[in-house]
Amino acid sequence: MGYDGENLYLGIDEPEPKIVGQCAYCREDIYEGTECFCCNGVLVHTECFGDYVQDEYSESELAGALGFEQKTAQ
Repeated sequence: MGYDGENLYLGIDEPEPKIVGQCAYCREDIYEGTECFCCNGVLVHTECFGDYVQDEYSESELAGALGFEQKTAQ
């Protein structure tokens, strides 16, 4: 039997990606293999991270976490 030109893989469905959690910002599912940030079990999509941080932490908290001190310039 010869090759008839049909692609044998066209009829095979790929498995659905596994859901590994939910984004703490947008509340959408995070799938296995998706780039995200994780801290103490909290998952956040990389594209949601900036907005999440702004909503969850004050400027002084962020500055302190990054090693900055608030001062009056002289």
